[in-house]
Amino acid sequence: MKNYLDIIVAKLKEKNTSKILVAIGIFGMLLVLLSGMFTSGEEKSVTSENGEINLTAYKKNIEDELSDMLSEIDGVGRNRVMVTLSSGEEYIFAEETKTGNSAMQKSYVIVEKNGEKQALVSRVDSPKVSGVIIVCEGGGNAVVREEVYKAVSTVLGIPLGDIYVTKIS
Repeated sequence: MKNYLDIIVAKLKEKNTSKILVAIGIFGMLLVLLSGMFTSGEEKSVTSENGEINLTAYKKNIEDELSDMLSEIDGVGRNRVMVTLSSGEEYIFAEETKTGNSAMQKSYVIVEKNGEKQALVSRVDSPKVSGVIIVCEGGGNAVVREEVYKAVSTVLGIPLGDIYVTKIS
């Protein structure tokens, strides 16, 4: 092991080797910088500039990902997915609790931002999926339908009764 280190150190001390290493380093940095220019652009943004969720884009994103996933299940084939959202995003505000002699008082935590007083948001819950319909080529097969029900229920965390699967016409 020591012989290899001695050889490497000797090679690095040569005049031309350091120039080659610098050139390789610069080439590597250029590759990293250029790799950002050639992305596929498939990543979808479901939030607006101010951080609010665009419900249409959010719904479309779920439908597309679910459709892609379902097409991987044996027997499903070509499919279309429609998702129904029960609500928009929900803001949960931070609260502080003050206890007095015999009463407990809750109030929202207020912060000042750019001269405006606002309630402090502790978390934002994403819109909830309330139902899904899947129309697919394999929807006429009971085994395929059962696999689709299980997959959708597992992925979205919704009960089987909120899912409908049928054969595509």
